[in-house]
Amino acid sequence: MPKTKGIHIHDTLRVAIILSMIGGYIDSLCYSLLGGHFASLQSGNLIMLGINLSNGNYRHGLSYLVPLGAFALGAGSNFFVRQKLAHNTPIIWQEWSVLFELIGMLIIAIFAPYLPTLLVIGGLAFFSALQADSFTVVHGTPYATLMSTGNVKTFGSNLIQYLVTRNHDKLVVTLRFFFILFAFFIGAYVAHFLGNILQLKALYGTCLLLLITCILLHFDLDANKNREQQPHIKTISSQNIINLN
Repeated sequence: MPKTKGIHIHDTLRVAIILSMIGGYIDSLCYSLLGGHFASLQSGNLIMLGINLSNGNYRHGLSYLVPLGAFALGAGSNFFVRQKLAHNTPIIWQEWSVLFELIGMLIIAIFAPYLPTLLVIGGLAFFSALQADSFTVVHGTPYATLMSTGNVKTFGSNLIQYLVTRNHDKLVVTLRFFFILFAFFIGAYVAHFLGNILQLKALYGTCLLLLITCILLHFDLDANKNREQQPHIKTISSQNIINLN
């Protein structure tokens, strides 16, 4: 599979930052504008399901099963993207997943004002799952683009290890996850701000970020192919650079 400076293109920090921003953006909008539901934070949906059922709000509580089921179905559907599009194509399957997510999110953004809330949240959950299932590693370290619990754990663990051991690699991982967490926060902040102004039209912001991701993946692939066709160009040893990508 094509690589950029020894790292798979879809595993670079710049891609992780944009995708994490999408994660914060989409769930901030969903919580604010779609009845307190989440498109990707399924732990939140499970908690709200339990709280509402415990309080006797059965109808509203059961509504949280919609994004839960849609997300599970979306993650399962991504299997077909990997199997059918991973071969005999110059485009990596992760790029196909982002493209399908972009198309789906765009359709939802266009018709969201005219659709029932549960149908909108279900659609957003389904296409969010494509992203969650496609991007799971940044520079060899597992991470999540749509949630932050594991990312906070990795950030804190590596930070303490660096402070104790002064291991430079731990500092690099700490900085990467700081940027990922900050991007998630910025996405949530901007989404809430735009949502107050644009309401459901703010969903187009998700489409814009996904389009940027598609372009980044595609042109990185082209650049990588050009580098592979010019082996005479000397590269700087990775030991002499801090490669945060």
